[in-house]
Amino acid sequence: MSRIHYIDAMRGVMMALGIVLHSANVFCVNNTWEVHAPTTHWVFDVLSKCIHLFRMPVFFITAVFCADDIVP
Repeated sequence: MSRIHYIDAMRGVMMALGIVLHSANVFCVNNTWEVHAPTTHWVFDVLSKCIHLFRMPVFFITAVFCADDIVP
């Protein structure tokens, strides 16, 4: 199977969104992380929830797509 470049680009975007997600978690109002910022805002809660909804499922779909070639 030849390499599909848009899958690599999608994975790269999801990795970059992981940086945004984990950075936004520091500024969330409902913070459960060990690191807390002195100032919080509800926008970071919304941003964190929105990214969290689709980021990990995209990684799982990508893994299944790539594993399809391995399984006989």
